[in-house]
Amino acid sequence: MTNPRLSAVAAFLAPLVTIISPPAFMAYLTLMAAGLAVPLWLAIYEPESRFSRDHLPEKDQVLFWLKWIAAIAVLFLIGNINAADHMDAMVRTIHVFAAFAVIAIFASGIKVLDRNSRAIIFRALLWGVITAGIILTLIGLAHPYRIPFWRETKLLVPHAPFYNRALVVLVFMGAVAIARAIIEGRKKLSFAAAGFIFSATLLSSSESAKLVILMLAFVGFLVWRMGKSAILCLTALALTWIWMSPWIASFAHNLASGSDWVEQARPLSSTLLTLLARVEVWAASGNQILLNPFAGWGLDGIEHHGLPTLQHIFFPSDYVHHPHNGAIQAWIDFGILGPVVFSVALSLLAGHILRTQDRYRPWLAALAFGAISLIFVSHGLWETWWIGLLGYVYGMVGIATIIEAKNSCGPSRLP
Repeated sequence: MTNPRLSAVAAFLAPLVTIISPPAFMAYLTLMAAGLAVPLWLAIYEPESRFSRDHLPEKDQVLFWLKWIAAIAVLFLIGNINAADHMDAMVRTIHVFAAFAVIAIFASGIKVLDRNSRAIIFRALLWGVITAGIILTLIGLAHPYRIPFWRETKLLVPHAPFYNRALVVLVFMGAVAIARAIIEGRKKLSFAAAGFIFSATLLSSSESAKLVILMLAFVGFLVWRMGKSAILCLTALALTWIWMSPWIASFAHNLASGSDWVEQARPLSSTLLTLLARVEVWAASGNQILLNPFAGWGLDGIEHHGLPTLQHIFFPSDYVHHPHNGAIQAWIDFGILGPVVFSVALSLLAGHILRTQDRYRPWLAALAFGAISLIFVSHGLWETWWIGLLGYVYGMVGIATIIEAKNSCGPSRLP
């Protein structure tokens, strides 16, 4: 992995892997981490006394991962105690811990890459994003016309969750690669990448990808104009949502379920219908929270206990895998401890962004709150492809800050 060519190939393949299968991204990240673990081990023990401390993760970085993995261990222990199916909860725990272990190795091992590899990896990632954007744009254009090629690619359906997840990954990877390209002065390629990402998203029904694009643009602009005060306001709103979302959802559902305009708008807007379906699930989840607010219902509590008060006004199915709301899922799975840990993590993240260099602050804030917005309204907390994506983004941002620190002869602010 220290070879610049291998690093470039791996970075180029990252967005293309998710077109084949978003869940396979975790397997890809595992291979990346394994490749980084070998030179990391060799840096610790080299038989000819060529040991260099510059090749090792910083002490703060190691402690960072140890503290969070320990905190997650305690949290999952509590979630397993209350779980309805202990075997299923244990399997879930193993999956999540494996994902975090891979991310820790990947993020720590990034530092063993030589300087040339660190720089070239972003260029390769940008070309991978452009290639994936072109492919997904062509698929979106081909779908309405039933081109023969289309019938052979049934998995890549612009209306399927499979396809939507690939777009979410592409948007986040694109945000990382484009921001770095702009900083390096390669604006034409960055505009091309942004254009293909936008066209692929526009031709799909991926509401999650569209939400992320809007949040990236909105938060980036807001922080660029308002500075640290914007981050404080966004953090306050996010903390409010963590603690109040069950009650906000219940109020919104009661308001929408008795409104004539909602019924009239149903056939006109699939996005509105999706949002109302989510709100209905959140409201029913809030009722479950009130039944056991302190201890919670254990890991994947909704999947095992169901939602008895779900009214099916907007949400047609009886089966709910997770509430599509990370804040509510934290309440359900861990009781009062869930939002406490969520709030601490969010506050620490906001503090880190506030300490970041000015030129990087809008970028990091946009990535962070773009991910938080999806956690709050879409993906489950324990989906490994989603955890892997966030870990990959974290690692790539780590490369960028290392490059920046080398260029400015200052310390990197990323742990």
